[in-house]
Amino acid sequence: MRRDAKADYLYRAAIKKSAIAEALKGEVDRVTYPNFKSSVTDAKLHGAYTRVWSALGPLQENWDKWPMFKEF
Repeated sequence: MRRDAKADYLYRAAIKKSAIAEALKGEVDRVTYPNFKSSVTDAKLHGAYTRVWSALGPLQENWDKWPMFKEF
């Protein structure tokens, strides 16, 4: 890990892509709920997620401008 007080993030870590892929697969395999929003029971955490959903929701109106999501 590298600390840089002048960067946009204070700390950066160099991680191999294969390690991230393996970790993400493990997390996906642990999903057992049918609906993410309904699975969040902590009120403060649910509030944080709601703010993220609210901020990103308008992007759906321009979904066709995001070529990386064309397959969805």
